[in-house]
Amino acid sequence: MRITFILLLLFLTITTSFPQAKDTTQTPHTAKEFLWQGVAKLLSGNFQGAIQDCNKAIELDSNESYAYKIRGAAKSGLEDYSGALGDYNKAVSLNPDSANTYMYRGSVKIELNDTVGGMQDFNKAIMLNPNLPHYN
Repeated sequence: MRITFILLLLFLTITTSFPQAKDTTQTPHTAKEFLWQGVAKLLSGNFQGAIQDCNKAIELDSNESYAYKIRGAAKSGLEDYSGALGDYNKAVSLNPDSANTYMYRGSVKIELNDTVGGMQDFNKAIMLNPNLPHYN
């Protein structure tokens, strides 16, 4: 249930973060193209495929915070919460103003029985963006 909730929130974030959908039927060449292909795989439940595409996106652009966020969500889908936490930590370091990333990292911390850390991340997310639809 929590994974479904996390994926739904991630979907809402992705669809509002990127202005238009990309065609994922062609062979990707850029980090953004691999990222979009990874998003499509994540949303279809192909978590391993999403991780592979995010790995390639990160190879091409190691500063792409969304690639770490999407890979973290895919790892969460596989219940690899420690791996997801590492990806969310990297995403936060690259984009410390992303309220959604703190929310996702907080969810993973809760799964890892770090309730205090999870609540701190939820509070940070609310502080950064009190209008997140997930909290209203």
